[in-house]
Amino acid sequence: MELSAYVRISQDKTGESVGVDNQRAAILKWCETNGHTVTEFYEDNDISATSGKRRPDFERLLEDAPKAIVVWTQDRLLRVTKDLERVLDTGMTVHQVNAGDLDLATPQGQAIARTVTAWATYEVEQKADRQKLKNAASAAKGEHYWREGIRPFGHNMDGTLHPEEAPALVAVIDRIIDGAAVTTACRALNEAGLKTNRGKDWHSTSLRRILTNKRIAGIRVHRVYKEVPDKDNPGHKVKELVSEQEYPGAWKEIISADKFRTLGLTLTGRERPRKAKSRENLLTGIATCGLTVYDNYVMVGRECGGTVGQSRSNRGIASYRCSEFKHNSKNADLTEEVVIDRVLLLITVQGAESVLNNRPDIDIAGLRSKRVEKVSAWSGELLAARAAGVSLADTAVYRKAHEAELAAIDAEIFQYEKSSLFSDLWSKFTYFSPETLPEARRIWDALPLERKQRIVTTLFSEVVLMPGSRGARFDPQTVVTEYSPVATQLQMMLNQHGREEIEAGRVVMSGLGQTVQH
Repeated sequence: MELSAYVRISQDKTGESVGVDNQRAAILKWCETNGHTVTEFYEDNDISATSGKRRPDFERLLEDAPKAIVVWTQDRLLRVTKDLERVLDTGMTVHQVNAGDLDLATPQGQAIARTVTAWATYEVEQKADRQKLKNAASAAKGEHYWREGIRPFGHNMDGTLHPEEAPALVAVIDRIIDGAAVTTACRALNEAGLKTNRGKDWHSTSLRRILTNKRIAGIRVHRVYKEVPDKDNPGHKVKELVSEQEYPGAWKEIISADKFRTLGLTLTGRERPRKAKSRENLLTGIATCGLTVYDNYVMVGRECGGTVGQSRSNRGIASYRCSEFKHNSKNADLTEEVVIDRVLLLITVQGAESVLNNRPDIDIAGLRSKRVEKVSAWSGELLAARAAGVSLADTAVYRKAHEAELAAIDAEIFQYEKSSLFSDLWSKFTYFSPETLPEARRIWDALPLERKQRIVTTLFSEVVLMPGSRGARFDPQTVVTEYSPVATQLQMMLNQHGREEIEAGRVVMSGLGQTVQH
């Protein structure tokens, strides 16, 4: 007798179809023993019969409606009543390798099939409930949830830190907090030869998924959902969040919880305007053109003010050139040297730490404790509301108020953390002197570009490139830096120590640049 066959497995963890291959082999052996021949196999691999997802070959089987099919057991074919009724409509006979035959064209066969399906549905629901309890207990213990899954980037399967990936992730996180774009961080990981946990190159989406996962901060998040009717798609269901609880993870965190919150605020753009594109040079997008503007040969009396970008000559010499009219160009290396010398002179003056490391007067420990209390209280209120039969939609107004309170706390914490721009330099810098300047320069060169740019914009409210005489040697006095209030305080400290006599406000420093041909 010629038969069709159907094979299915809910989860194919290896991706090698071992489960369906085993079913296929058992069916072929059964057919050989009983004198049958399989004319066609219908196969749905890695698809559950109870998830509601479409099973392509199951649908094709119903459409073809063969007179008889053979399966390993009935639950490979169906496990819910609505699918059973569709199979009954075909009137086909179902042969089971492990349980005998079912003639669905007879009342007796239909009754048996309905009974078996009812118990299969019950088994699925019981298994789901047991799994939910198991997941909740595992979350409360802080167990790492990837024990039987794919290893997450930065961690080993046992929850310890990966020796290469974890430090690399910390490095790119620090760069992002310092102002780097996520695309820049992706490029750094790819250039280091590090792949995602699925062996692919990094892109913004895959890296953001890692950066926004509390797993890297050692936090286990347990979410409980329930299925509700989809208002936009009648006849279908969607998952609705019922509760969310955080537990300390039993694995080693890659970054602290505080840094994770700072990273989150940075990624969402709070307190930090988004850049149109990532900068590749120290003064790109910072320095402006100071050439006096003329209109029909009459001086208008204002500076051009156009931003400068970097370009290269045919000889490979980099220069900063006005982006408005291309009418003001300076040697990029020499221009940057002047600005860097002035930065180092200011931040290495004795006593600079008291000015630059002056964090806001914030009770940071109290803020962090307050945040923990708010989150804990909200979780309790949410659970109480659910127990009283209040839907998640009805708590939306209160949720927004809760999130607003957390956002205000996070903003203060972020402001405190943001002031750490200079905080870790004082253990590295030696106070400025001709002998220690090379050491300070070495430390400066090791900083990420984004952090250097933030330091420059913190110290100087403006960097203006004034035009020089055509054909003249590079003049450091044409690089004009206007002090910020912070830099003005440092300049006063320099005066007190007799280092340099520097004008307050818009400053032209001499003796710090090299006198070489422009």
